Amino acid sequence: MRHTLRLYTPIFLQSYAVILCFALIVCIGVRWTDSLDNLFGSYVRIFPFLLIILSWVTVPSLSDWTNAAVGMGARRLHCFWCIELGSLGFCAAQAVAAALVTVFSRSFDAKQLPFLTVPCLLFALLVGLLCGQMALLADCLPVGNVKKLVTTAVFVLLLLVGIFLTVLVGIWDTATALLPYLSAGVLVSVLGVAALYRHRMMLFVVR
Repeated sequence: MRHTLRLYTPIFLQSYAVILCFALIVCIGVRWTDSLDNLFGSYVRIFPFLLIILSWVTVPSLSDWTNAAVGMGARRLHCFWCIELGSLGFCAAQAVAAALVTVFSRSFDAKQLPFLTVPCLLFALLVGLLCGQMALLADCLPVGNVKKLVTTAVFVLLLLVGIFLTVLVGIWDTATALLPYLSAGVLVSVLGVAALYRHRMMLFVVR
């Protein structure tokens, strides 16, 4: 498994670097301009939603790498766990990015940043993890396959629902009170999608 992990590590590190560099640019821009009334301020205001979108955009296409790994004798189960470790690394990178933006935005009025709260950011990280799992599941399905189209459609729907729920957590106190239940539902969904992804990985065929 160590050799398989070494194969995937550079790919994931590139994606982590994109997330962290983006957060640093936003932080530097906000502190340099000392204002939220500009492009950087707009990014800060909607940062939880950007975390969700980044969890989808920065997930690399791993089918070719998995094809190469399995072709060289790697176990499919090892590939699955290496990719899952990489997806947890996405959560860690996003958490660091969220912490950076939160620290750099402390000098501004909290009322200007209703979504930059701990509950909102934590829920966004969970939704981002779910979207990342959906992206991985869609990536391992054959192009043009009906299941791939259905998975992609469900993924887009979950992305929109996740953004909507994150908005509610940020602006509606009742949604904040329901956060443990919403988070539990997202975690169950993550485990379900991960189980489907594991099943697909076990059926992976070298092309």
